[in-house]
Amino acid sequence: MKIKLVTYLISVGIIILTLIGTCRSVSADSWEYGPLNDRIASSNAGGTKYDTYRQVGLSVDDKNVYIYVSMDPYKYASDDPNFNTGDNGIQLTGYVLNAANQTIYIDSHSYDFYQLQYSSQNGTKSFPLDIYNSTKGTNVHIENSVTVDHLVRDNGNRVNNIMRLIIPISALNIGEVPAKSTIILSNSNIWQGQVPITLMGASTGPWLLVVIGIVIAAIAYFKLQHTEALKINQRQHQYAY
Repeated sequence: MKIKLVTYLISVGIIILTLIGTCRSVSADSWEYGPLNDRIASSNAGGTKYDTYRQVGLSVDDKNVYIYVSMDPYKYASDDPNFNTGDNGIQLTGYVLNAANQTIYIDSHSYDFYQLQYSSQNGTKSFPLDIYNSTKGTNVHIENSVTVDHLVRDNGNRVNNIMRLIIPISALNIGEVPAKSTIILSNSNIWQGQVPITLMGASTGPWLLVVIGIVIAAIAYFKLQHTEALKINQRQHQYAY
């Protein structure tokens, strides 16, 4: 029985590690913090289906705000000669958060991204952010708070730039973000409209997978005990005769 139980637990452990590894090993076009929202590009006048959408992600837990922006999501065919409009450059300014009845402006005043933006090779680089709470008049500078993935595709005929921002809640200077409140992200330089998120509590993250694994292990354990108990009862029943 002990050997079988150990085998069950090892199998469940492997499943948990695999799931967590999958969550952490994401491609540049995916986002580990939640679903992505399609938003029409600010530059889109309704003329072409190409290069007219962004993918935007917004997530919040008890420590950080997470923002994801893909300038040219890999969603459309790229065999059209009019595909590239040039409207897919790195955008590090113009982000606005409305949270706890306060307005926060998020920008990077670094101009060090031009070499990355015009590179003919894939590349990744981090840049600083300035967080300005206009309601309270406070400004916080954070190094390496936004990471840009520069992706060159289709033999150089297509380029995408993906911004990933991680901002500590403390840098917003809004205090604790209350549960069931709504945080709104916008950037009129990049997309039309807003991206809202309603908080229902702290983000579970990969811990949800751990909990699921524990439940699976418990079910396997009790199922094994039940099976062994049935075998013992059957043996006792046989010996009784």
